[in-house]
Amino acid sequence: MVLLSISHLLEKIGLKIVPYYITREYLDDKAGLNLEPKIKPITCSFLSSAEVKELYSQAEIRDLTNESAAWLKDECLCFALKYQQEYAAYMWCNLRYCNSDLSPFPLKKGEAYLFRARTMDAYRGKNLAPFLRYELYRKLAEMGHTQFYSVTECFNAPAVSFKKKLKAQNVKLCFYAGLFHRRLVNITLKKYS
Repeated sequence: MVLLSISHLLEKIGLKIVPYYITREYLDDKAGLNLEPKIKPITCSFLSSAEVKELYSQAEIRDLTNESAAWLKDECLCFALKYQQEYAAYMWCNLRYCNSDLSPFPLKKGEAYLFRARTMDAYRGKNLAPFLRYELYRKLAEMGHTQFYSVTECFNAPAVSFKKKLKAQNVKLCFYAGLFHRRLVNITLKKYS
């Protein structure tokens, strides 16, 4: 987390240095995955535009409102978990292409790109991220999408951890460097079989 914090500080002054994984995820047998959330009862669902606005009106995430509006315009879907009528965690998916700033690429039929997973501060440590991700896998599989991709910054230990819990597989290890929103370097360091 220290390295992630340093990376974010450098980004504020215009220098972006990010080692990252392109990760493949899929719906696996739930048995043995340890996905049971530590709070109940909870509900998971895709959000309407109005519900996304309600979610993003919370002080904790208000700064991302412009991004969420762009994602909705781009036909991305927001999937959220509620506990006692309060948003506890959410994530986004794009069914057309990987819209990552680090490594954009088009998706094939049956694929989805998953991004911007977040658990609200009050609900961290309750095993919600892997549970919500698995529920999103199930909903997307019902829609005909069975292979999922994500981009994970190497220094983001919580994201790396919850994806390991779901048996996600790294496809590539890459390195990105940019200065003032201009890409200087974006290379693949390693491909995994």
